[in-house]
Amino acid sequence: MNSSNPTQNLKPPAVLACVLLCCAAPLCNLHAQDTHTSPNASSTQNLSQRLAAATDARNSGDPVAIGRASERVLALALAEMARLRLDAKAYEEAASLSEESLRFEDAPETRVEIALASLYAKRPDEAAKQASAATEMDPQNSLAWSIEGEGLLESRDYAGASEAFGRALALKPDAESLYALGTAQLGMGEKQKAAETFVQFLAQVGDLGWSRVLVGRAYQGQGLWHEAETEFRKGLDLDPRTPNANYFWAITILQGNGAGPTPEVYSHLQAELRLNPRHFEANYMLGSLASTARNDTESDRYLRLASEIKPSVPETWVLLGLNAQRRKSNQAAIAYFRKAIERGKNLDPKEHFELRKAYIGLGRLLIASGKTKEGEELLGKAKELQVQMLTEDQRKFSATKEQAREGMGNDAPYIPESESNRQPYSSLSSTKLANATEKPHLKPPGGGYSPSDPHGKEESYLAEILGASFNDLATAEALQAKYQDAFGHYHEAARWNPQI
Repeated sequence: MNSSNPTQNLKPPAVLACVLLCCAAPLCNLHAQDTHTSPNASSTQNLSQRLAAATDARNSGDPVAIGRASERVLALALAEMARLRLDAKAYEEAASLSEESLRFEDAPETRVEIALASLYAKRPDEAAKQASAATEMDPQNSLAWSIEGEGLLESRDYAGASEAFGRALALKPDAESLYALGTAQLGMGEKQKAAETFVQFLAQVGDLGWSRVLVGRAYQGQGLWHEAETEFRKGLDLDPRTPNANYFWAITILQGNGAGPTPEVYSHLQAELRLNPRHFEANYMLGSLASTARNDTESDRYLRLASEIKPSVPETWVLLGLNAQRRKSNQAAIAYFRKAIERGKNLDPKEHFELRKAYIGLGRLLIASGKTKEGEELLGKAKELQVQMLTEDQRKFSATKEQAREGMGNDAPYIPESESNRQPYSSLSSTKLANATEKPHLKPPGGGYSPSDPHGKEESYLAEILGASFNDLATAEALQAKYQDAFGHYHEAARWNPQI
């Protein structure tokens, strides 16, 4: 062996003996713990079976069998770790872990996991691709069909989405797929079919205020303003305290009215605030409209409350900065603009174009105060954002989006919908709860976790399995003279479990 090879000092028999002595007991313990640690019963049973098979392979001393058994454990453990990261909204990491799992086993469930992570990471084309691969492997997987439909729907391939949701419904009739199918049919211009589908949807979930709001949102998303308003009106007739119905009704009027905000817009926004004074979107929109009307005192009152409710939204700080700049309160304006830029630095500029105004406002104020270099850099960033937006608009701007902003001018106001749009593949029971707790629409599952939480404990447990299994795989490869592969997998073992 070449003396420069980093694996030249591996001694396979000794390494295997060491691993068997050091890791057999821990892996046996992991196998014993499995049914007590993982909350997913079917996955737990499957992983337990694979760990048992890996133990049998180690006892056989056959490096080929050890390698195969270790790969099967790794495939499932990585997929389970991806599920935890998806629950924690770490979408890129979830997709990466799922892709790593595919190296060891190409399973339709793992493809679905990648597709779901891609949806939440706003990569609908990749979501549809992965889900389509899953349906080819398992045509009876209704979830894969639904997620493929969601990806196609987000990409505005309405015909493809309609077909996918039809396949999903044939396998498993559910309200989520019915609602999505109706939305796709609207996109295809099949209003009558969509209306019939929404009737089925309402029959499943109940003809209630919140469900009418969802139907109204589907019509609103396709620029069908009259139909959307009809649904919001029906929702309020069913329950005058339906959360978000007045807000979305106001936005629908604003989007569909070429003459700008009307008294009815203000009336619905105020009605929303009477139901919930801390409704972020309604406070923001009233502040935005007042700012446009140069009523800065009223605007600040709404915007300051909005900034307390959701301080992470950069557009609120942009408007506060513009108001302060008009009052010649330059230091306050600088502070507000800096907050806007700080909160928007990791966001997609295509979805937060108002940030351009913060760069322009701050840049001009800094130049006026003698900080020419920093000011010019900020103005350059504003021009860069402008070019990005123009390029993106030319490439992707859909007729639907154009309709949504029609008549509102080239500098249409930002409408806060980050938690109000229909998010992909979330349960309608969660939607109902969200509507009842100030969350306007579906949102992805999950949240943070810590080592003291169940997810944290499960992650630690899976990390132990991954470390031990990568170690076993590396040893099996070393015994077969696959030294480069072994070297890489020993590093993976140490990454997951530094105590190995």
